[in-house]
Amino acid sequence: RPGGGAPVVSLTTFPFFHVAAFTSLYAVMAAGGTLVMMRKWDAARALELIREHKVTHYAGVPTTALQLLARARETGDGLESLVLLSTGGAAAPPAVTGELAEGYGERIAPRNGYGLTETCGGVLANVGAEYREHPGSVGRPSPATEVRIEAPGDDGVGELWLRGQSLFRGYWGNPEATRAAFAPGGWFRTGDLARVDAEGRVSIVDRLTDLVIRGGENVYCVEVEQVLQAHPDVLDAAVVGVPHPLLGEEVGAVVRLRAGSPAGAEGLRAHVAARLAAFKVPAHVLVRDEPLPRNGGGKVLKGELRELFAPLGPG
Repeated sequence: RPGGGAPVVSLTTFPFFHVAAFTSLYAVMAAGGTLVMMRKWDAARALELIREHKVTHYAGVPTTALQLLARARETGDGLESLVLLSTGGAAAPPAVTGELAEGYGERIAPRNGYGLTETCGGVLANVGAEYREHPGSVGRPSPATEVRIEAPGDDGVGELWLRGQSLFRGYWGNPEATRAAFAPGGWFRTGDLARVDAEGRVSIVDRLTDLVIRGGENVYCVEVEQVLQAHPDVLDAAVVGVPHPLLGEEVGAVVRLRAGSPAGAEGLRAHVAARLAAFKVPAHVLVRDEPLPRNGGGKVLKGELRELFAPLGPG
């Protein structure tokens, strides 16, 4: 709120070619705050900047947020000035709220949300106590945003459609893509699968293109990824569909473990099996030492991960 509360000093680590950067940029401008930026992400340097500028708000993708918290834990940094840790640009694993609660109680509020380039940035938000209570949700829509779940299945999951004043008018020079993106009545087809609970909270389940259909059963990659990321030795994980001659697809997972972890592929499969239905358990688990490939906005490059499974052949 402009003119209200303590001055906002935000360390914004999103690249400025990603729309998530502007969600925090415009909010900081509206509050008359200060923006602290980094040319290149480095967790140790981020801690220095937070101390030097008394940063109150952090904004970045979940991967950098977790790296920041891990570095703070290793060095004993209390993050004394920080009051809000906001993530976006990719699905946030439950570890974000867990790490905050374990290290700082409720002093640092977690924030998550949802938005697209086509919505000019974030249009849903989940903050503070509500986020801690519902960590799998991206929150409720802004007052100027309408939400609709199109063609929901028995589990309430369908494509997320949005309508409101922040929506773009169309793709530049591409009328065919624009017509395909909008449904009658001005509804924008996001391409994301979601559900809405009775109180209006939206949970993103997966991308339509990431859905794995195994023998007629829908497997939402985000759900399996979150279970894997909840394993204490897992630093990062991503799930993709692997072709199978009879089932159509099987579930494949690429996982990065903490150094020296004894967990292996079978241990990770058992971890998932204890929490999800059998058809959702990854049939193939690849463990790697290096970080998962991501684009500049922090999203995992799943096309590259699918290529890792190509040597397995169909089935």
